[in-house]
Amino acid sequence: MRGRTQCQDLVITEGEDLRVAPLRVRGVDAVLEFEINRTELARRGPENHGVASLDTYNVLKEIPIGAAQPETAFSSYEWRLLRRARWAVSFEIASNGGATVTRHARPPISVKRANIFGSSWMAALKRASRFAPYCERRIVLPRIPDDEMHLALEASYLGVGVAVQTGAGGQAGSLEDIVPAAPFLAMKLTGAAWKFAETVYDQSHLGMTVVPPRRSPSGPAPRV
Repeated sequence: MRGRTQCQDLVITEGEDLRVAPLRVRGVDAVLEFEINRTELARRGPENHGVASLDTYNVLKEIPIGAAQPETAFSSYEWRLLRRARWAVSFEIASNGGATVTRHARPPISVKRANIFGSSWMAALKRASRFAPYCERRIVLPRIPDDEMHLALEASYLGVGVAVQTGAGGQAGSLEDIVPAAPFLAMKLTGAAWKFAETVYDQSHLGMTVVPPRRSPSGPAPRV
């Protein structure tokens, strides 16, 4: 996103699958932009949260979705973790009498960007660094600082975008990007990234609402 951006409550306008929520994650107050996975949310239902340990996500991410894996492929510790993750997997007995596990879960959301608001760009950049492994980052300032060149150099080096509020008195208006953020390139799903997505999902209270299926071109979405 470049140039002026119309915003509501100082963030971008939400799309059909895009959500914007002010949350406190990793000890930082931020406005997160994330895309929901409607298929996964529908599979889980409103009461099926995926909060688990980092070790559990590290095991889950290594299991191919939909492919039954034998118990012998896991350590006893890993198998115990999977037995507790009923929201993510199912178990069956194979023809040879051994147990198998099949993963159905995937991250319910994909975080696209973290917006960190503040009056001190140095402090905001420091807070933005906590989101470096997970998504694109942008700090939002009330005005262009006097040391704009210093800010631009530091932000560009860190890959963090910089925007300023153009609404009067910090009220909802527009954001003007003055330093572009480096694109976030996620090479592969990590357990930490999955846990981060689950934390955002849980704190955004999406699990307490029913997300309707995507509308098809042939007609309106069915009632839920």
